[in-house]
Amino acid sequence: MLRLFSFLALSGILVFSGCSKRKANTTIAAEEGILLLGNGEEPSSLDPHIAATVSEAHILYVLFEGLVSHDPDSPQKIAPGVAATWTVSNDGRKYNFQLRHDARWSDGTPVTANDFVRSVQRAIDPKFGAIYPEMFFDLENAQSYFQGKIDSFSLVGIKAPSELEVEITLEKGSGHFLQKLKHFAWLPIPADAITKYGDWLSRSTRWATQDRIVSNGPFVLDQWTRNSFLETSQSPHYWDSENVILNGITFFPYEDAQIEYQAFRAGQLHITDKIPPEVIDFSEQRPSFQKSDPFLATSYLIFNTSSPLLSDASLRKALALAIDKESLSRDILRSGRDATSFTPDEIDDYIPPKSESYNPDLAAKLFSQLYPNSTDVPNLTLIVSNSPASRAITEAIQAMWQESLGIRVDILNMEAKTVFSTLNSGNFEISFLSWTGDYEDPTTFLELWNSSNTKNRARWKNSEYDKLLEQAAAEREVAKRMSLLSEAESILLEDFPIVPLIWKSKDYCQDESVSNWPSNENQPTCNTIPFPNCGGRFPLRMR
Repeated sequence: MLRLFSFLALSGILVFSGCSKRKANTTIAAEEGILLLGNGEEPSSLDPHIAATVSEAHILYVLFEGLVSHDPDSPQKIAPGVAATWTVSNDGRKYNFQLRHDARWSDGTPVTANDFVRSVQRAIDPKFGAIYPEMFFDLENAQSYFQGKIDSFSLVGIKAPSELEVEITLEKGSGHFLQKLKHFAWLPIPADAITKYGDWLSRSTRWATQDRIVSNGPFVLDQWTRNSFLETSQSPHYWDSENVILNGITFFPYEDAQIEYQAFRAGQLHITDKIPPEVIDFSEQRPSFQKSDPFLATSYLIFNTSSPLLSDASLRKALALAIDKESLSRDILRSGRDATSFTPDEIDDYIPPKSESYNPDLAAKLFSQLYPNSTDVPNLTLIVSNSPASRAITEAIQAMWQESLGIRVDILNMEAKTVFSTLNSGNFEISFLSWTGDYEDPTTFLELWNSSNTKNRARWKNSEYDKLLEQAAAEREVAKRMSLLSEAESILLEDFPIVPLIWKSKDYCQDESVSNWPSNENQPTCNTIPFPNCGGRFPLRMR
């Protein structure tokens, strides 16, 4: 999911010594002011309310801008976006955003407060089916509207008192609401432009395509050749276009890290999305182009608790305790750290509880109690994307389960989009996934397992867990709030609807002609969406 983690941010210069949009040559492209980026899997949608992946988020943060943006100095701070200023009431419930008078859509029309109001309406309309409706549930009556308990959107806590004023009222005061506003689900959609191609409340309206998309960010979409590349160029209508020095950014989809690495070594990319584990060098002679930054993301197994077999927490626990997490990060991925909780331990003020350690003997004992007769041992199926790293991890887990428990687990490889559609259908038993934090707060991880969350694909429900999250949402005192969240995570870890495996790091290649690329080295939770959205509001610059 993660977010991370807007894409561009106010100081910092990206310098090339010397890429073309289509020639995919780093030297030529740099001379033309074009940045060439590896970007994971092919995006399925550039609609902010339908997009779901980190790869899509990277592009969205280039094309769109929300009310707020990322601060150049700290991931915890908030920088202005379309909203130049804002005020917050003493009780933390009311926010008043003053929009820039010169904010424009890429067709030259003004960005207005009503654009943000209608965007929220679309995102929480139960008939639309947005991917992240929960991102708006802090707003007064938003969840009730989404659940159909109220019919009138006028009761939801977002209003446009004037063309340049957005007024938001929350159900309860929140200390992290502004962090949520950085998520791409909050990016505005051009409702008036969408209606040219159909109902703006219809999910099937194909407005977010090459020739039709209207956006309000520093770049516009020029060309999208599926499974090949996506080109953007500088928007002349962006309110701060004179400070956008790059002429364009071209995104290249690579699910296979080895193929992406070969493209980088051939001079076809400035920055890669990842590095193949087998070429990562930990020695003092490590190539200067290999980079590794801390990253707010967790890889994990998810159990479908609604399936007949995995509804038993004892089986889930046995499977969890039979996994040597340290071996996965050290020997298979050669990256990251073994995860002792779902929430990484790098968020300020939060001390996550620790899950039970690797214990194959206890795992075998629990399993034998469940299946004293070896002929009764069931077969399970684990679905995973075609990523080589994901396949390697799941094959290692498969071997661990076979050795410690004697259970056969079949692995089904699928395209990433097929994995997610299968998870959403509920027709699975186990899957391997990664979740990237959308903002710097434990709730970006823990709210995922709330009973009402549409992305709770484990189908896990625990009333005490939900109650603790609700209490934490209303708590303004930081230490008490973090304690409630930690207590909730303890319940999650003790019931095993998921198994946190690896706290990820961001490993990538950077061409030596690029300098001042924002690194997470000294601000580990900066890139929740792992792109340069922290090194200044416009880090993607050249001179």
